[in-house]
Amino acid sequence: MRELSVSSKLNAEPAFLRHLHEIGWRASDHRLEAHFDDLGVRATWRPAFVLEESLKPAHLAEDFERSSPE
Repeated sequence: MRELSVSSKLNAEPAFLRHLHEIGWRASDHRLEAHFDDLGVRATWRPAFVLEESLKPAHLAEDFERSSPE
C-alpha cells in the first residue's frame, strides 16, 4: 500500500478494485507458501510492527529516533 499514491485511497473504479484484489490474492498465496507448515503451530505475524509503523509520524525522517519520556 505504501507504493500507492494518496489519491488511490479515494479510487473506487472497478478496474482499480480488481487490481487491489489481485494484489491481495498474490500476497496471501505468497504468505501461505512461506508459512503453510506453521499454520496452527506458531505465530508468523507481528502485530506490533503494524502498530509501530502506523503510529510513526509521517513528517519525520526514517532514521529519526524518538527519545522515550522519563
